[in-house]
Amino acid sequence: MKKIFKFSSSNLNYKIIMIIFIFLFSLGVTSGAYLNKVYSISNTSMNEFISRTTSDYNQNFNLINEGLLNLKNDFVYLISIYLASLFVITSPLVLVIVFLKGLSIGYTVNTLILVLKSSSIKMIFLILMKNIIIIPFTFFVIFFSFNYFFEAIHALRVSNRFRNYNHIKKLMLKYSINLIGLFAIIVTIQGVVNLVSIFIMQKIF
Repeated sequence: MKKIFKFSSSNLNYKIIMIIFIFLFSLGVTSGAYLNKVYSISNTSMNEFISRTTSDYNQNFNLINEGLLNLKNDFVYLISIYLASLFVITSPLVLVIVFLKGLSIGYTVNTLILVLKSSSIKMIFLILMKNIIIIPFTFFVIFFSFNYFFEAIHALRVSNRFRNYNHIKKLMLKYSINLIGLFAIIVTIQGVVNLVSIFIMQKIF
């Protein structure tokens, strides 16, 4: 698995992947911010949703349950990237997932600003903290995914030539173990940040 997780310029230029990641994520955020003009939600519906969400963060809510919910959402996001990248033919879906993540954040933040105006700072703070770890680490996940993509293409060519698919199976297994291990670290750190941010929001804001 050292080959997969090696920053090798001969296999893949990580700077290009970084540019693509930043571009797609930024495009998603920008598109989400302007999506309200195309698919608007009534202020009444949005206010009801925000009221329910805000009430979840009062002094009486269950911190553990909220932490587990955030943990689940983060893990689903990362597992989606893993499954899309595991099968070579579906690898382009990884870029779609990144775009949709940005779209979701952009739309949510812009909606909060439009509806709550200056009062939206509390919820925006929470949204930013919920993504402060997982978004930067997504770049590394995508880099590993694309590096794996080229390794898998090479392994498939060799396997087809010799009619032996043991190599590609081992490659997929090692990739899965290493990436899921990385996911566990990312989700754990993000989970701690989520709990701290909720505590800060309750005590300070």
